[in-house]
Order: sequence, then structure tokens, then C-alpha cells
Amino acid sequence: GVKSFYGGTPSTGVIENAALKNVDGNIAHWALVEMRDANDNFVHYDYEIRRHAGVTGSTVQGSQLYIKQITYTGHGQTAGVYNVRFIPKTGGRTDVQIIGNLGFKQVTAELLETVEIRYQNELIRSYKLEYGQGAFFKTLLKSVVEYDSGGELFYQNRFDYFDDVKAAEGYVPYSELKSYSLPDDNLKGGLAVKVGAFNDDMSLLGGTKSTGFGAGAYVGVGAGSNVASKGLSAGVNYNYSRNESKGILALVDINGDGLPDKVFVKEGKMYFRPNLGGENFGNAVQIQGINEFAFSTGNSHNIGASAYFGPFEIGYMHSIGDGKTKTYFSDFNGDGLIDIAKNGTV
Repeated sequence: GVKSFYGGTPSTGVIENAALKNVDGNIAHWALVEMRDANDNFVHYDYEIRRHAGVTGSTVQGSQLYIKQITYTGHGQTAGVYNVRFIPKTGGRTDVQIIGNLGFKQVTAELLETVEIRYQNELIRSYKLEYGQGAFFKTLLKSVVEYDSGGELFYQNRFDYFDDVKAAEGYVPYSELKSYSLPDDNLKGGLAVKVGAFNDDMSLLGGTKSTGFGAGAYVGVGAGSNVASKGLSAGVNYNYSRNESKGILALVDINGDGLPDKVFVKEGKMYFRPNLGGENFGNAVQIQGINEFAFSTGNSHNIGASAYFGPFEIGYMHSIGDGKTKTYFSDFNGDGLIDIAKNGTV
């Protein structure tokens, strides 16, 4: 038995600031303005549209809809005697939020500072919200202070936050740069041509080896005296290509201790070196029952037709391609240990 109005015309009158509109004047977001029950009691909501560019130097103003006041205990055509007022903070916020999901610029640049509870327009209680700055200029609610009808402090609640990235000199999300080395294991990619730093040594973070080939043909007929020229000709063409990619080295937690181990394939066998912490890795241990951890293939077919008229060409090309990942890492049974899928078998 509850009737609700969204940005429209409730029984108490037309609400001007209860909808956000795009640049064409079309309403993109309706706000709730009234809820009325079966006994004709209602709660009324008032809003305020505020505009802000969002960033310094911007000439495009964004808009946002903020709740301004909620009035309770209304009945029939008579407004209620209780209301809650929401007063924004002067100066706004440093972590301004800008979105364009509705097709126009919405900027949230205000912070709620004071909430006032009133009876017949007389203040009976108020709350003040205080803020602090967290990591990377994010606004954090620091405290909520309650005052009585005379403006005297009644009580307050304070909030503390875990801050794992704060250092004495500022916010440092990463620790110091450290040299990291792994046993080489003489892993190569098999490049035919190696020049200087352009070689086939595997990276510390991982490496793959890819091979591919392609072939194609064109059959056409020509006109004119020079039959070897494409100048006046038409024909069809077909191209096929295939590539394969195999994983040679990866850093992944094999034994479930939370540390990335070195997994590698060499001479048709797969091994892993357990990470012992710090910069130390254990002896290579052969993994039984499987000899690869990553393998994928791709095929491409291109069929086309073309016609040449002097320097001009008209053509059509149709491409068909597919890719398959046949071997890959994943925790399939949710036990926290990495599994390997190969050709549909885990």
C-alpha cells in the first residue's frame, strides 16, 4: 500500500530539481520525490542540482543531484512537521568523481558536512561530519559529532583506517628496488638469428616460443597485350596461416606456499624450482605425468576476389579464424593448488 513518485508531480506540487537532464534536455535520471501510504501519509524529498567543472581549467560544467531535505509525517496536502536537512561542505572535496555513464558529464564534487533534525523548523539535533585525507588524496570520514538543540556537544564517533601504503616520507605503494636472479637453466627460444641483446634468452618473468607458417595463391585472368601485367585483370586469392605458441617458463605458485615458483619446460620434460623465500630457489624437480603448461594454436583462412583497372583496385576479402588454448594453468577444484588442463583433461 505504498505509492511512490519519481521526479514527477506528486500531490504537493511540481518538483523542479528532482531529475538530471542531458545536454538535449532529456531526463536521464529520475529521483524519488514522495512516498505515500494507503492512509494518505507521506514522506517528501527535496533535491538540489549543483554544477562543477571537476578539474581545473575545464570549460565543461558537470552536474550532480544532491539530497537537500527530507520531510516526514506529512498527511493529505499538509507537509510534515519533522524534516532532516543536508548541508554540504564549503570548498568541496579533493577526490572529485567524474563519470559519463548517462551520456553527459556528472561531477560529484561536494561533501556532506552537516545533518540537521528539525521539528516545526526548530533545531532539535544536528550531526557534523569531519573528514581526513587518506592515501592518494582519497577522502575518508574521520568522525561524526552530535550536538543537542542548543548546539552543545552531545557525543562523537571516530573512525580509524588501516593504511598499508603510508611511509614516513609519503605514500609508497612498492618497497625498495631489489636485484632478483634465478638459476639460468639454459632456457632458449630457438631463434634462427640472434644479434646482440636481440637473443632468445628467456625473461625472468616468463617466456613462450611461437612458430607459424603461411601459404597463399592468386589466380586471375587479364586483358590487353601484356598478359603478365595486373593492369587489366581480375581473379581470386586464398591465404592460409597457422601459428602455435608453447610456454617455456613461468613464475607460478606450484606448492601452495604463496611464493611464485619457477616452472619450465626443457628437452620435452617439465620441471619446477621451489621458491625458498628471498632470492633463493631450490633444486629442479621434474613434474610427473605432464610435459607442458601452456599451448595454444591459431588458424586463419582468407578468401578474396579483386579486379584491377590501371592504378585502381576493387576487391573483397572474407576471413575466417579460430584460436584454441589447449593447455593452461588454473585452480579447477578450489583447493588453492594450481592445476593444469590439457586437451580437456585436468
